[in-house]
Amino acid sequence: MNTRSTRASPRRRPEPPSLKSSRSTNSGASWTTANSGIASADVRSIVAKGTDLYAGDYGTGGVFKSTNFGQTWTLTS
Repeated sequence: MNTRSTRASPRRRPEPPSLKSSRSTNSGASWTTANSGIASADVRSIVAKGTDLYAGDYGTGGVFKSTNFGQTWTLTS
């Protein structure tokens, strides 16, 4: 009789790709890095609310805010 366990090992969810923070001032024809103030620059989401931008940073687990179209960022949480 075989008593070996057939339990499956837990699967690890792959990490989503990073969305490095970049900005364009010419409708996307060229891009520059815009992570001044974001420590790890490992942005996974960006939300716009009016003229403010919010970026979720995976590296720090924080939310950063920009009030100057993404030139600089400040940690909000």
